[in-house]
Amino acid sequence: MRRLRQFTARFVVARATGAPTLARAAATCVVLAALAARSAAADSPAATLPLYQLLLTNGQALTSYGEYARVGDRVVFTTPIGDVRGQPRLHMASVPAALVDWVATERSRDAVRAARYADTRGEADYTALGAELTRLLDGIVGAPDDGRRLALAEEARRLLAEWPGGHYGYRADDVREMLLLVDEVIAGLRAARGEQRFSVDLTASTVPAPAPPRVRLPTLQESVGQALFLSTVAATPADRVSLLESVHDLLVAKTRELISACPCEQGCPSCVGPAGETGSRAKEVALAVLERLMVT
Repeated sequence: MRRLRQFTARFVVARATGAPTLARAAATCVVLAALAARSAAADSPAATLPLYQLLLTNGQALTSYGEYARVGDRVVFTTPIGDVRGQPRLHMASVPAALVDWVATERSRDAVRAARYADTRGEADYTALGAELTRLLDGIVGAPDDGRRLALAEEARRLLAEWPGGHYGYRADDVREMLLLVDEVIAGLRAARGEQRFSVDLTASTVPAPAPPRVRLPTLQESVGQALFLSTVAATPADRVSLLESVHDLLVAKTRELISACPCEQGCPSCVGPAGETGSRAKEVALAVLERLMVT
């Protein structure tokens, strides 16, 4: 608010002294300062999980915990097996690069990067942009001549034009609005200097296309299905066995959790089946077998 009052005071002085170009520049600076200071929503979302997707040519989507890497003719990534919201088992896996739909995969990757940027660094970087714009706006209003004002306005325009492409389109609408105002200032300053023909390069201000939705968290069933598929395209027999062992260990652990959590004493249809059909010690035996499977 203090800067807005300063800009407003300078605008009043400019109007009183009959400096129309400076008056227009100062008026625009008031609006720009307000836009630059406008904050995002107070409740910033929690940082997203580092989940990416490999989208295959057959329409299947593989979840990657963290970014993938292309190594030779294969794509190496870490796949989560189990509850992704909790503590999933992370397993190194790979698929042939020829199976990947690279256009769709890279578009999805860019969307995840943009979402993570917005959740982590976006607002801090935008605040830094606002501070730099404020410095330039101070200079525009206080500059001794139109030549210096024009140079500062063009510097502000460069910052704004480069922002969307270098920051995943974060706050692109706000930046575009400020860019249009700066263009008005530049046009007025150039006209005041007697320039009859000039153009404004708009190529740098292009905003990236709307990103696809964020990666959906896979269910337990989906993560197991993904691991089983990965075992069929594993690079080596050892990789295949390792994936299958991870699935086996997960299913044994989840089965044990289900049976242990059941409040019955001897077994019921919700865990191991009715005690009358499976025996009076069915629950105890099942837990013992599962315990043995977990340590072998």
